[in-house]
Amino acid sequence: MDYFSIENINQIKNKVIAARFQIFTNITLFCFYYFICTYTPYAADDYHYKINSEEYKLTLSTFKDLFDFQLMHYLNWGGRIIVMFFIQLFLIPSKIIFNVVNALIQVLLINTIFYYAFHKIARNRHDSFFLFLINNVIFLSFYQYSGVSMYITPTINYSWMHLLVLLYYLPYLNFYLKGYDKFKFPLLLGIIVGCTNEHIFFAQLSVFFGLYFLHRYKGLKIPGYFYKSLIGVLIGGLILIAAPGNFIRAKTVSFDLSYESIINYLTYDINWLIVGIKPLWLLFIPIVLTYIILGGKLKWRNSTLFVLFTGTVSSLAMSFSPSFHNLTNLFFFFTLIIFLFSLFDIGKIGKWPFLSVIFSTYALFLYLLHHHLLINNHAKKIEEFIIEQKGKGNFEIIVKSYPYKINRLIHYNDITRYKNYPRNVHIAKYYGLKSIQTTDN
Repeated sequence: MDYFSIENINQIKNKVIAARFQIFTNITLFCFYYFICTYTPYAADDYHYKINSEEYKLTLSTFKDLFDFQLMHYLNWGGRIIVMFFIQLFLIPSKIIFNVVNALIQVLLINTIFYYAFHKIARNRHDSFFLFLINNVIFLSFYQYSGVSMYITPTINYSWMHLLVLLYYLPYLNFYLKGYDKFKFPLLLGIIVGCTNEHIFFAQLSVFFGLYFLHRYKGLKIPGYFYKSLIGVLIGGLILIAAPGNFIRAKTVSFDLSYESIINYLTYDINWLIVGIKPLWLLFIPIVLTYIILGGKLKWRNSTLFVLFTGTVSSLAMSFSPSFHNLTNLFFFFTLIIFLFSLFDIGKIGKWPFLSVIFSTYALFLYLLHHHLLINNHAKKIEEFIIEQKGKGNFEIIVKSYPYKINRLIHYNDITRYKNYPRNVHIAKYYGLKSIQTTDN
């Protein structure tokens, strides 16, 4: 067969033309994440989890160190063995590998959110418009989203693991949408996704209990792999939660589960929902009102309501955790984005709205890239200063703090003024110092 015949070349050309929006959008988003990630230095916990500061290749020695650390971490700090494995694995080689893989994963994450919201693969201009819009809304709404999409430790811990969970439940979505009843290795993969994050484990349980309730009392069919998946997730969750390190960590932070601690979290959670992500409401409320005034009807999908329910469970589960912060609500935020975007039934997207969303994406990219360049240059200067001071025999180092302001779009965990602060201690150990601190905050 002549693969270079005029007929085959024309067929390929036609396929490329038909997929031009899909290709353009995904390549643009890949470059968006790759180039910003390239100028994102190691920060915060990266210094703690990197096995050897001078080792950038995978050897038998580094593999042994990796598994030794996993065991130590499981016994003394937490059960997230899947998370820790990938974090340490990507901290061993050159960071360019993480930059490429992360860009691919972030693009896949946006496409997965689109699929959950619209129940189809993004292909045409209409779909590309929403892919760009989803990306931009997430960055503008979620406080310092660059922290969980560019930096190695939090990115793998949260966005990678959340994507893994969303991908795991796609066969369930397709079962109810299209009748597909195929799922390879549901037990094994269930163990993996059940062992990602504690609050996400409870969200996964809510999927099974919710579907079983609907099956038992509403006659809803459940797929053939339902029970194998449930057993796998339960095993993974048991491995995660029963880790001896969890109990040691709870004592370290002096956690005492009580009615007051639950109320404190719920207060925080409500404040986060109303104030923490208020740009989301400032964007969507006017859009929804305009959409309704112009005669549009909101679409209420049972599938996206169910997804939002699981996200809500993941957020509420944090009330039983010894610690929480903005990033722990990321899975709930993703489910909220899925639900909100699924409400609209917009037909064609004109050329000007499409060009506008592309322009806003490039503007966001340039703004983030500018600040990450500043952060990267600061980190390089600090490293050069450390090496210079070590050469002079100084192992107790005081450095300048990051001189620029951090805002809701830009994330950076700088060295603090407190030399005994855990992350300062990690950085000092990484560079072989006695201590490191800044002159001010």
